[in-house]
Amino acid sequence: MEDSSSGGSTLYLHIGLHSGVYLRTVLDEVTGELTDTRQKFLGPKPVKLFQVTVQGRTCVLGLSSRPWLGYADPITKGFVVTPLNYVDLEWGWNFSSEQCEEGVVGIQGQSLRIFAIEKLGDTLTQKSIPLTYTPRRMVKHPEHPMFYTIESDNNTLPPELRAQLLADPSVVNGDARTLPPVEFGYPRAKGRWASCISVIDPLSEELQTLQTVDLDNNEAAVIH
Repeated sequence: MEDSSSGGSTLYLHIGLHSGVYLRTVLDEVTGELTDTRQKFLGPKPVKLFQVTVQGRTCVLGLSSRPWLGYADPITKGFVVTPLNYVDLEWGWNFSSEQCEEGVVGIQGQSLRIFAIEKLGDTLTQKSIPLTYTPRRMVKHPEHPMFYTIESDNNTLPPELRAQLLADPSVVNGDARTLPPVEFGYPRAKGRWASCISVIDPLSEELQTLQTVDLDNNEAAVIH
């Protein structure tokens, strides 16, 4: 597939792997040598690639656990691969009709789906996930598509002390209600730290925290 995103006309080979990785590499037309290989993890399912046309531009539709679109950015001219805010598909191809001149037809199970990408650059989808405390650092797992976050808040009652106080009838008023921490925050406590380490899955349909490890003994995860 020819691609002018590098500034000239270069022949690229696009490869979808069973591991969920998408490869884009330069193919030398004379020697057949593959160079400058770039890779991106698209999801846990095997990657299927289809050539589609969007706004007159040749693009790559990558299908894994969710659909992705690879294209030369109209402004930066660099090749980008972005997720589409759409259901997961098994197959995809161009579709044209009077009502939809430049669309994409896809197969999902027993359903046939037709959609259009109105503008390149508008394919990004944004999602957020609430964290327990103030995020201090985020790192990616070296092999798996997961992120680790360290979170901490000073002068905040840690979970083990919150549980002890709630279980103590001499401390808790019987008519008192526990306010939701998402809206009101956690109870304050001078000289105390509340901290945790979270494991986040960014590729699931709904972003989710896979596991949270609370730090006790007034410990806190911070950046040095």
